[in-house]
Formats: sequence, C-alpha cells, structure tokens
Amino acid sequence: MKKLIIAVSFFVITSVFMGGIGHAKVIKLRLAHYFSPGYAYAVGYDKFAKEVEKRTNGRVKITIYPAGQLVSAKGSFDAVSTGAIEIGHVTDAYFEGKVPLVGIVWLPFLFDDLRVMRSAVDKILPIIQREEFDPVGIKIIAACHAGWVTFGSNVKTPRLPEDLKGQKIRASAWSTSKLVKATGAAPVGGIPSGELYMAMQRGVVDGWAIPWASSGARKLHEVTKYGLVAPMQCSMGYTCMNMKAWKSLPADIKNIIQNTAREIIELEEWFLITPAASADGIKKAEAAGAKVHYITSQEIEAWRELSRPIYEEWLQKLPKKKRPIAKEMIDICIGK
Repeated sequence: MKKLIIAVSFFVITSVFMGGIGHAKVIKLRLAHYFSPGYAYAVGYDKFAKEVEKRTNGRVKITIYPAGQLVSAKGSFDAVSTGAIEIGHVTDAYFEGKVPLVGIVWLPFLFDDLRVMRSAVDKILPIIQREEFDPVGIKIIAACHAGWVTFGSNVKTPRLPEDLKGQKIRASAWSTSKLVKATGAAPVGGIPSGELYMAMQRGVVDGWAIPWASSGARKLHEVTKYGLVAPMQCSMGYTCMNMKAWKSLPADIKNIIQNTAREIIELEEWFLITPAASADGIKKAEAAGAKVHYITSQEIEAWRELSRPIYEEWLQKLPKKKRPIAKEMIDICIGK
C-alpha cells in the first residue's frame, strides 16, 4: 500500500510540473514591438518566434503583439525592465537618455560598412550589457540596425557637407542634429516620421535624415527629389528580455533563444532583410525620378572630417565615469 501511495504521489507531482504525462510544461513568453506587419523587423520577429517554438519542440511559445498593441515604442524599455512584458523591441532613440552608451552607433561616419559595424557591435555589446543593461534588469538577446540613416533633399544632391548649407533638415537624434548644423543647415526636430511626408510636401522642411527603408515605407520618394546612399549612422534596435524572466529559463532554452536570435535577428535581419528593405526604398526613389547619389570614398572622408568633433562632444556630454568606457568603445569601432 505504501509503495502504491508513493507511486501515485509521484504521478501527480510529475503531471503538475510536466503539464500531463509525457508533455513538458509550455513556457509562454510575450514579445511586443511597434512595427506594422510586413515591415522588415516584423518579418524577422515572426520567423524568430516560429523557429524558437520549433527548435524547443513546443516547449516555448512566443506570442507576438505587433504595431504597439501591448506597449508603445517609447514605453518598451520600461516595460521590459519592470517585467510588464517578457520580451520587447527597444529602439535606442527612445531610451538613449537612460543608457547613454548606446548612442555610440549614432556617431556619424564611424563605420565603413555593415560588416565592419557588425564586427564592432559584437565587441561592444558585452560592454553595453555590463555597464548599462545589467543595472536595469534587462538582458540583450540580439541587436540589429534599422538601415543607414542618410539624407534626402528637395534642393540639391547632398554629396558633400556644403551641399546642405542653408536647408532645413528634419533630424531627430542628437548627433544627427549636430551633423546637420555643422554643414550650415538648420536641424528641425519634433516631426514624427509619420508626419514627414506632409512636412516635405508643404515645404516645412527641405530634407530629411532617416533610413532608406523608412523612406520607402513612408512613401517619401513621392516628395523627395534628391538622395544620398552612405554609411552615415545607424539606429539600433535591441531585442531585450526581462532579466528575471531570462534567468528563470532552463539553460538549454536560453541557448536556443540566443542562437535563434543571433541567426535570424542579428545576421539574417542585419545582412539580408533590412538591407533589402533599404534597397527597396532606394529603388522606389529612383523609379519616382529622384536623383540618388552613391557616396564615394573621398566624399566619405570629407563627411568624416566634419564628424570627428562630434565624437568628442558626445564623450563630454556623458557622465564623467562613463567617458573612459565610451572612449574605449570608440577605439574599438574605428579599429584602434
């Protein structure tokens, strides 16, 4: 009788923790982002969720909440930090003030191309994790760019810095505004990307500084005459997980999530999906009759020369204790 009771007890306990005979308990995670279905990042996240479920044999189920259904773009960072959601896409432009070291990728003309940038990001991400994200309870699962931020104009082809002089350029990030001002143009902030089409159409601004992928998605090719293709600066999106939720996962599940994110979000998204979206934006502009200029190596040096003082200014506006770390990160990025 005692053996029977022990056997029954073991059966009950096993059923509770395994979700039934022979079935592991399903780990349910919520992933929130603000992209519309079909956008490059949204496509990547859909594939990521499906692959994680497949590779864990159904042990992990990621439910995606797109288009700001669960949390806004500006609220994602705090939502992940507090555990209001398990996984969220957070864009550096919205939370740089809280973790300022992420602003390094916005320094203009810091990288030659996406491969150089990927190599540098792989080296500086552990520093950003340790210095900025660990203290706020966030685990970076992956990091990907949103395409090179570059210039569009209705006045003149922006080949060189002096070509922007006197223009009003929509610029949202601090470093972009600094670069625009250094050219002799006037940076205009406070215009959401969704309102940029009308601002260009009405002449509120003469040009913009956004990724080509965003230009294509916002149909700015319909109201833009000139464009520049250049490795100017990048907005970064971070796939983040609440640290407590991350630490609660079994080791094998952590490995699967991390490896899948690396494969799909960091590599496939980085080198295939987002560049394809950028190329589509450029193609739309050219098809609409815009004159698109592909920057030369000599022109890059002219822009880089103008940008170097911005690196130092960025360092000086950081908290004093972060400056040596930031300088180390810049040296890594420029290959010192």
